[in-house]
Amino acid sequence: MDAKTLRFYFDFYCPYSYIGWSILKRQLQKKNIPIEFLAIGPNPPANKLLLGRKLWSDVRWEAISEHGKSEGLIVHKPASTAMNVFPHRGLPFYEGVGVVEYISGIFKGIFALRLDFSTTRQIQTHLQSEGIDSLPFNNACEDPNTQKQAEEKFLLWGERRIRTLPTLEFGQDRIAGVFDPRGVENFISISFG
Repeated sequence: MDAKTLRFYFDFYCPYSYIGWSILKRQLQKKNIPIEFLAIGPNPPANKLLLGRKLWSDVRWEAISEHGKSEGLIVHKPASTAMNVFPHRGLPFYEGVGVVEYISGIFKGIFALRLDFSTTRQIQTHLQSEGIDSLPFNNACEDPNTQKQAEEKFLLWGERRIRTLPTLEFGQDRIAGVFDPRGVENFISISFG
């Protein structure tokens, strides 16, 4: 781990990660800082009852939706509770070029458009409709190693002692949970000046 890199731990199926990503993305547009994107899967990965957030009530989803509106986002309960690692597999293939667009596009598909991403074809079609190059995603899914690599990222929950998502980390400092714009701005300013 590079101590001079901001790390963003998130899950593509976590609405708080989606909201946190929107806040972080605005900060990244202001400052050119090195960042590592770590899609580490659902919280906690061992608790199958939380896959797809089946335990979350409609009241909680309404509160999440309102929080999203305050950040200018549409946040719906996903259409499908099916969880897979297809979005996670594509992420490393966008590093350097198109990663911001890819992350934004996947989040938008899951929470704003309520698309069912249970097949690679559905993700590919969505990326193309958003004007996002789908070739890196296709290449990732054709590489059998990406499945294992995505699943290994899930182990970072225990290895790096992540307790909640989203989490921003710089060196030994962290900000975790429900992000607010001021908190993220302060964290980045303190970390990077």
